[in-house]
Amino acid sequence: MRDRAQAIEWQVRQVKQLREAELLWQSIGRRYESCTLDTFHAHLPAQQTVLGQLREYAARMRQRVAEGVNVLLIGPSGAGKDHLLAGLVHVALAEGLSIRWQTGSQLWLHLRDAIQGGCERQAIEELVRPDVLVLSDPIPPHAEPSNYERSILYAIVDRRYSHLRPIWMSANVASRQQADERLGHAVADRLRHGALVLGCWWPSYRRSDSA
Repeated sequence: MRDRAQAIEWQVRQVKQLREAELLWQSIGRRYESCTLDTFHAHLPAQQTVLGQLREYAARMRQRVAEGVNVLLIGPSGAGKDHLLAGLVHVALAEGLSIRWQTGSQLWLHLRDAIQGGCERQAIEELVRPDVLVLSDPIPPHAEPSNYERSILYAIVDRRYSHLRPIWMSANVASRQQADERLGHAVADRLRHGALVLGCWWPSYRRSDSA
């Protein structure tokens, strides 16, 4: 009876994980559902180096997440940063970890609605709760972030930092200095502490074949 109960519990857990994964990919977008580390085309030495370091992180996924090790991918738009983060998400889901993925626009719309509804603190806690929070370019690339945006981002990052819950982030920037300036030094300092910071300094994959 005990073995049967354990088997049923395992099946229920598997169904729950599959459902959560399905909902996650729906929220992220189907484009990224097929993006794994194996499908990332690493032709240049710099791409191979970045991919290799992410494979090492993925090989020790549970340990890295338990240690609160952030992953920061910085570089120009179209370099495949979100493809690489999606590849890590596939591994994390297979390990049974909970994931929340937010683009910059989703993040600020979510928080704006929360403020209007008087539940800003609850909205922030929802972003602190998952094992891993993925932030896809949280700071708009063509506008100076407001003090409010920086303060909210700090609150999210600081809470997760305190609880050893990692953030995986992509940022469309021209340099590490620009990343620090746009995020704010207090946010950047916490994100970088003990993190895997990788520069994706190569041409965009979005260029047309005829270009």
